[in-house]
Amino acid sequence: DKGTVAGVIEQSPSFLQHLDRLQIHMGTPIRVKDLVDYDKSMSIIINNRIETNISFDVAKNILISK
Repeated sequence: DKGTVAGVIEQSPSFLQHLDRLQIHMGTPIRVKDLVDYDKSMSIIINNRIETNISFDVAKNILISK
C-alpha cells in the first residue's frame, strides 16, 4: 500500500519530534514495503528513497490518504 501523510492522531511533542527525525511530515509519500505479522511493525519507504522501520504504535497514529 502507498499514500501520503494526511495528518496524525497523536499530538504529543515527543511523537511529533519522532516523526520529524524520520522525515515524516504532512504530504510525505509513504509506501509500506513489509508488515511483520508478529508485532505489526512495518518496513516503509519515505519519499521514495528512505527505508526505515516503524512500530505499530507509530503507524496507528499516522493518517494516510491514497
